[in-house]
Amino acid sequence: MIIVIIAGGQGTRLWPLSRPDQPKHLLSLINEFSLLQNTISRVEGLTSKIYIVPEASHAEDVKKQLPKYKDNIITEPTRRGTAHCILFALAELKKIAPPDEVIVFLHADHHIGDTQSFQETVKAASKASGELGKITLIGVAPDYPATGFGYIKTGKEVTNEYGIPVLKVEKFIEKPDDKNARKYFKSNQYLWNLGLFAGSLETFEKEIKQSNAALWKRYLVLQKSGAEKAYFKFPNEPIDTELIEKVQDLVVLPGRFDWADVGSFKDLYEILRNGESNVHKGQVYDIDSKESLVIANNKPIITIGLDNMIVIDTDEGILVCPKDKCQLVKDGVGKIKK
Repeated sequence: MIIVIIAGGQGTRLWPLSRPDQPKHLLSLINEFSLLQNTISRVEGLTSKIYIVPEASHAEDVKKQLPKYKDNIITEPTRRGTAHCILFALAELKKIAPPDEVIVFLHADHHIGDTQSFQETVKAASKASGELGKITLIGVAPDYPATGFGYIKTGKEVTNEYGIPVLKVEKFIEKPDDKNARKYFKSNQYLWNLGLFAGSLETFEKEIKQSNAALWKRYLVLQKSGAEKAYFKFPNEPIDTELIEKVQDLVVLPGRFDWADVGSFKDLYEILRNGESNVHKGQVYDIDSKESLVIANNKPIITIGLDNMIVIDTDEGILVCPKDKCQLVKDGVGKIKK
């Protein structure tokens, strides 16, 4: 088994903590280690073949955080979406990996507390993919009727690996409205789509060739000299819509582990709250606030009567917003860029 960790995101919804020069997967948000370091720790017991794919501007930061893996870094020349990031990694692995060895793609910015269950699911997904010759996804049962995640409708059980059912993928639904999200949550037929999947090099090549001619053409370009220069001309596209949702025959495993995308301050609040109403980091002095996240930097913050609020202070800037509006932080960052 080969594990590839995608580490090229920017995390603009976590501004001002996460910035282009310091993306969220390099930050210590949950504990004393970065999200990337925590991801590495979760998979080290599975295989010694672990590769990390950072974007070029962060490659040196990744090497500093993971000196043990400095020779296992596949540097993406620039950001061109997960479709081409994964394509680039496959082209590089083709030089060294057997075509039938299963490659598991994971993300550097996810939070998972139950390492044992996660490892069991990854092993089962790898085994299922190798035996079935299919791209095999990993999902989790929804905790609540979320409207910000994609969903996978599951079908009949195809096989079973280590006690985990391997289910046919019926269809994908991207970020449903509240009514449908509640329906999916109650039905027990849907999983959250985590963007995690496994497949051998030959399986990925077969599916890319059959499902997306343009992607296949770019993959062939990446195997020639001067590939990095060509990469800058590629469009910015996600792997989900360009490949995964186009493949006709997929399977998915329902993971039995806790999972959070850490895609917003609301996610971070839920991870850190530990049963408490408020989450405070740094010099925070509060009076009568509830359900709020406040992070102070190098000066004290006094909060009075906050209700479901986010307050973040850094040298880069200050964020103040209602917790249920924190998905709009990305739009605010866009205003700064303009």
